[in-house]
Amino acid sequence: MKENKYPYLIGITGSFGTGKSTVGNIIAEFDKNILIIDADDVVRRILSSKNNVTDALIQRFGKNILLNDGDYISRKVLAECIFTNSENRTFTENLIHPEVIKILKNCISVSQDKPIIVILVPLLHEAKMEKLFNEIWCVICDESVQFQRLIKKGFTMHEITRRVTAQISQSEKAKLANFTVDNSGDLEKTKDQVIKKLSSMVQLNHTRHFSSDT
Repeated sequence: MKENKYPYLIGITGSFGTGKSTVGNIIAEFDKNILIIDADDVVRRILSSKNNVTDALIQRFGKNILLNDGDYISRKVLAECIFTNSENRTFTENLIHPEVIKILKNCISVSQDKPIIVILVPLLHEAKMEKLFNEIWCVICDESVQFQRLIKKGFTMHEITRRVTAQISQSEKAKLANFTVDNSGDLEKTKDQVIKKLSSMVQLNHTRHFSSDT
């Protein structure tokens, strides 16, 4: 590949609870020069204060979605509103996704010194963000493992099922990806897949100054 004028952009997606953050952490450890951005953190930032997005959400769902402390909008209450009603989910996604994309593009524009920028985006395809990236990775895992991990985090089977069914299936996301990471096993197996992929990127000289101590 020819030398990029801008950072090489990798979008990492996957279904709820498959391990996108785990893969992001592995990449961060592999090379400190790679910038990792989590779209979920961007959403949290949007929902943590009064703005046009949160005003529209309050108008739609009422003041019961407000928190008395901490985040401005209760993500748990908001999730209950959108995962029980497809129209509410569509409204919320159409409201939040453009704002997230705008913030991500700004992060990219001010980080031109980074050889690679990795963005974790659970709803990458749902938000039609494919064209933003040079390549897309998909993190998958066995459904039984996925559910077990989410239950350990405190989610109920009902909550997990509703969220998983609201997204594009793992198999479909995997088909749309340039590279798939199977996170069904232990951390070392996942790390091995990610490191091999990143090492091959070094060899193919995908970026301007990709550096690693690995």
